[in-house]
Amino acid sequence: MSLPFNAQEILGIALQMERNGAAFYREAKDRADDPSKKEILEDLAAKEDEHEGVFKAMLEALGKAPGHETVFDPDEDAAKVLKAWADGTVFDAGAEGPSPLEGLETMEDILRFAIQQEKDSIVFYEGVKRAMKNPGDQAAADRIIAEELGHLVTLNDTLVGL
Repeated sequence: MSLPFNAQEILGIALQMERNGAAFYREAKDRADDPSKKEILEDLAAKEDEHEGVFKAMLEALGKAPGHETVFDPDEDAAKVLKAWADGTVFDAGAEGPSPLEGLETMEDILRFAIQQEKDSIVFYEGVKRAMKNPGDQAAADRIIAEELGHLVTLNDTLVGL
């Protein structure tokens, strides 16, 4: 079954993914013993916070845009699918069970895991974008993807700099 998605739904999930990412980095920071690593991890968490702000602004602007279409979805199936994906795959900080940090022994391990999470989020947003019918919604997805690509570059640069 194919579910249509709109920008409001995808932005809501993007916000949750950013919160999950910030929580992941802050938990990693709390576990780190090296002050320089703590600083790197706090900077990464702050970047997630900044991106959350970007997505909030996009969501607010979207609500003011004339002619924005929403999809009739009385059971909120589309939103449920998106939330399940976000909570179950990308920086799943709120999940029951072991922390996503379990088994990540070094800063390199943490960064490599984070890089994979960013790649997964990009794949997710690309897939959702394909299900969107409204060109304005697709443009919003493109902006989110651009932000996530920026995360990927930052993480890679940080890994290379270690």
